[in-house]
Amino acid sequence: AGCPTIVRYHGSWIEDDRLYIQLELCGKSLETRDTPLNENQCADVARDISSALAYMHDKGIAHLDVKPANILTGIDYNCFKLGDFGRATAADGSSKIDEGDSTYMAPELLALDDNTAADLGAADMFSLGITLYQLLLNLDTIPQEDWHVLRSGRLSFPANCSHDPSLCKLVCSMCMKDPCERPTAQAVVESTENICGTGTSDRNMERVSQPS
Repeated sequence: AGCPTIVRYHGSWIEDDRLYIQLELCGKSLETRDTPLNENQCADVARDISSALAYMHDKGIAHLDVKPANILTGIDYNCFKLGDFGRATAADGSSKIDEGDSTYMAPELLALDDNTAADLGAADMFSLGITLYQLLLNLDTIPQEDWHVLRSGRLSFPANCSHDPSLCKLVCSMCMKDPCERPTAQAVVESTENICGTGTSDRNMERVSQPS
């Protein structure tokens, strides 16, 4: 049961006035990856994390903190998994928003006065788009000079970029300034099936991160 690309919750308990939460054992996060992700692996990230978000959005939940630090490799290296649900909230904006990392936050969230929004699912897609942009260009962080450009809806890849144009176009669409113009999580899942061979690519993630 559940979604295989979401870090599984096993249980929790209180001991010595401390709350302990037991989660599924995973590999490293993409923030601490040892080597750059290749194009196929980035497409796999797009598919796996969009699949996790589609599952959440279908249940009326938005993650609101999608970023490399919260994407982990499965311990058997067969998929990427979405973790850290500390800022998850109602996707329809009916609950108060606990702001995540501003580097990956959608522009409509940064501009809110009442800290609520109508479609937080679209905000998740923006965060995933920024994450994929960072991974495809192998950036440790988003350069400050790119920060405002990314939020203006003018995202573009360098002219000498050799990545699959279809994948780059998909990432750019996820970072549109208007939330209504961004694809849904399910649409991204479907789009990635024919990009960079994600449907048949080698799913061994050992080259991405090795547990230490």
